[in-house]
Amino acid sequence: GRDGTIFVPNVGTIPLAGQTFSEANRLIMARLGNLLKRFEAHVSMARLRTIKVYVVGEVVRPGAYEVSSLAAASNAIYAACGPSKSGSLRQIRIVREGKVVAELDFYDFLLKSDRSKDVRLHSGDTILIPPIAKVAAIGGPVRRPAIYELTGKTTLTELIELAGGLAPTADHRRCHIFRIQADQNRVILDVDLGKALTQRDEKANGSAGNDPLIQDGDFVRINSVTMKIENAIGLTGAVKSPGLYEFKPGMRLRDLLSPNQLLVDAYLDRAEVIRTDPLTYATSVIPFSLKRLFEGNAEDNIELKRLDGIVVTTQLRAPSAVTIAGEVKRPGLYPIEIGERLSSVLKRTGGFTERSFPQGLVLIRQSVKASQQVELQRFITAQKQQLLSQAAAYATGGEAGASQAALTLQLQHPRPWRLSERCEPPQLWSIEKARH
Repeated sequence: GRDGTIFVPNVGTIPLAGQTFSEANRLIMARLGNLLKRFEAHVSMARLRTIKVYVVGEVVRPGAYEVSSLAAASNAIYAACGPSKSGSLRQIRIVREGKVVAELDFYDFLLKSDRSKDVRLHSGDTILIPPIAKVAAIGGPVRRPAIYELTGKTTLTELIELAGGLAPTADHRRCHIFRIQADQNRVILDVDLGKALTQRDEKANGSAGNDPLIQDGDFVRINSVTMKIENAIGLTGAVKSPGLYEFKPGMRLRDLLSPNQLLVDAYLDRAEVIRTDPLTYATSVIPFSLKRLFEGNAEDNIELKRLDGIVVTTQLRAPSAVTIAGEVKRPGLYPIEIGERLSSVLKRTGGFTERSFPQGLVLIRQSVKASQQVELQRFITAQKQQLLSQAAAYATGGEAGASQAALTLQLQHPRPWRLSERCEPPQLWSIEKARH
């Protein structure tokens, strides 16, 4: 019936209002069990009636909604597409007959999956979503960095709990709170995060305690631990497992290196320990022989220190290469042997195309370009010195006024020299015909 009761013959009226379907099922079975033995009964629901509720305030789609008679407040808010950006998630009020019968904090549901306070609606109920109240932001190595709405007095550790707690990379020693003070300027507060975490259960009467209160508009920045590894030794070069290794006091080369760790191309006659002084950060190179080290020579078994780097060189040499471009059949990058000639490389490209002009082949070499640049700078410097010497001679010797004026004008406008300084020398080393 509309009053939330059902009538069962020989049993009587059973009130079911306000109960879930599973609770109603158990109650009906219990009442039947008082009269019957060895019975089977199945409880099902017919079409549910609907009720009209109102969702108003800071909501995306405010208005009246027809919902199921078993619907809770969250169902109606979902039908209205939820609170708007300016709507509160923590102070949602259920108004019934002009009185606030419940107040919901959706953080319990969103963060903890707790729907115990999600009350069931009655026909004519109004769900009021007020504007968002105090907010604070938290960033850095936390599980859920975001902007959170505050209710009542919220401490630093409570805000960290709202953010899901600290990440493993968080620095537990200190954090910073950026705060707007007296609505005028922004200040930064240093907080001993370690004391706040150890005394989170001791609520201070104000912001002077170890767990300070968070104010509206605060931004909490959790610092990260440094990514620099201090107790490490680096191993690089021709080894199977290059990288960082743990440094232990009294550690020597033989404790870290073994013949099985080396690659086949490792150079056994010389390796190096690159040592960095932890105070001055000055670098020194200490050579040693891997061959003598593995033979048991104590002098090569160097004692290691923190921040040392061990470099095992390789016997392999990177092949030299040349670039062939233009009218050849297979242009590209070609490795070359020591002493290989141009004609040999051209044969490897498959020869010239029909449109090629072999007599105009251009060979560009970087070493020649660098030497030409040096010679050009030397020429410019010599010409400047010569010009200055002539100017001094004219000033002391009393040459003709016309010559002196011409020279003065040339000194006052040294633009040709500036253009020469910006010019690059040609990159031609030689122009010759390729001979097959």
